[in-house]
Amino acid sequence: MIFSKFEDTILKEYKNKLKTDNSVKNIVKVFIENYLKESKKYNRWEDADMLLFQYGVYDWGNGKNLKIDFVRQLLKDEDIIQIHITLTIPFEEKFSTIESYEEWYNSFENKKTLEEWKNEIETMQIFQQINSLKYNLEIWKENAE
Repeated sequence: MIFSKFEDTILKEYKNKLKTDNSVKNIVKVFIENYLKESKKYNRWEDADMLLFQYGVYDWGNGKNLKIDFVRQLLKDEDIIQIHITLTIPFEEKFSTIESYEEWYNSFENKKTLEEWKNEIETMQIFQQINSLKYNLEIWKENAE
């Protein structure tokens, strides 16, 4: 699958806007502002342009890490394209009680406004738990089918 100009533009925007300020507050801001940009190729009324916020403690072969992931998911035909902003934090014992979590946002089906969804995410306990910790930031895209 070849990524379209729209997906590449999203990726570049994430990278440019988070280059100098990759604070959680700015990540959420950029993530939400970016969603306001629509493409006619991805109909939001058909779940073709959605947001996902997820986190959990995972061990994918090189030790446990806390992963916090902001995802824009685009569906076109049979392709599922995901553009990620992922924070990776080395495991600490205080993370042992964290359970995996995910929250989707679809502007058509969600009962919350985008602003309410954003505010809910920004005030989640997970961000208090990582306050002042260093994290690795990765911005990437994938064909997730």
